[in-house]
Amino acid sequence: MDRFPQKISTLLRSTLEQFGLQKGVESYRVVHSWGKIVGVPLCNHTRVTGIQGETLFVATDDHRYLHHLTMLKPQIIRKLASDGAGTFRDIVFRYSQRFPVPVAVQPTVAPPPAPLNAEEEAWCSDLTKELNPEIGEIMARVLRKDLQAKHVTNDHPETLST
Repeated sequence: MDRFPQKISTLLRSTLEQFGLQKGVESYRVVHSWGKIVGVPLCNHTRVTGIQGETLFVATDDHRYLHHLTMLKPQIIRKLASDGAGTFRDIVFRYSQRFPVPVAVQPTVAPPPAPLNAEEEAWCSDLTKELNPEIGEIMARVLRKDLQAKHVTNDHPETLST
């Protein structure tokens, strides 16, 4: 086991790979950013249905969009990569009524994080005060984000829907 300090991003990536969760994270990134990538009009008529290797599968509810999407494929692949939503070599577009697309889908914006109360701030500070200052600050930020995320999911249960 390596005992030298490592970047948390490196540790997180290796942990996700170790437990076979990397594909799930990639799928989430693509689905979550799809509306931003293709825009609201196309998002209203398409849905990401899967990922297999370096191929993204997308269903559309209208035949007329197939040609348009095919012409936009290179741009969509570049935009997915530049937005950090995944690196794909191909996108397969299909017409499908099996995966109905919700009407009037709007890209969602997460509510702003709720501020922590004094007790929560004190808890974060107490847990990290004995650590190296740099690591302590990073850990405090992680704890604060976790607490804020719990506030959001408790205050807005609709943010949990996928």
